Amino acid sequence: DKPKAIESKSGAADIVTQTDKKTEETIISFIQSHYPEHMILGEEGGVITSSSGGAAAGGGSEFLWCIDPLDGTTNFAHSFPSFGVSVGLLHQGVPVAGSVVEFTGGPYCWNTRSFAAGLGLGATCNGERCSVSATDSVQV
Repeated sequence: DKPKAIESKSGAADIVTQTDKKTEETIISFIQSHYPEHMILGEEGGVITSSSGGAAAGGGSEFLWCIDPLDGTTNFAHSFPSFGVSVGLLHQGVPVAGSVVEFTGGPYCWNTRSFAAGLGLGATCNGERCSVSATDSVQV
């Protein structure tokens, strides 16, 4: 969908769209419905603690979800087809899981790639195992 209601956050290059906000709201709602005791850090909304009165209500949850609802907002706002949604989970400050859905292509030819990783589990791209390059330096 084309961006609507583009706003500036702290400067001309730091923008937010209605899509950023709605995507973050949807992800937060999902996490809260499944993990009400966990804390959430959203790029647009900041830190959210539990409203259930549990450990997270005082900021004491061992789990913190980190959300970038539209990674590449500037690309999205300018209709450049390269952006994604990023979600990560930390347990006691240690990254334990992450997922990125990348959107590429553009109108009439959209494509996605889904990346996922878990501590000790490796990483996947569209369900297939993937890894970093074995190249340790790049010569120019």
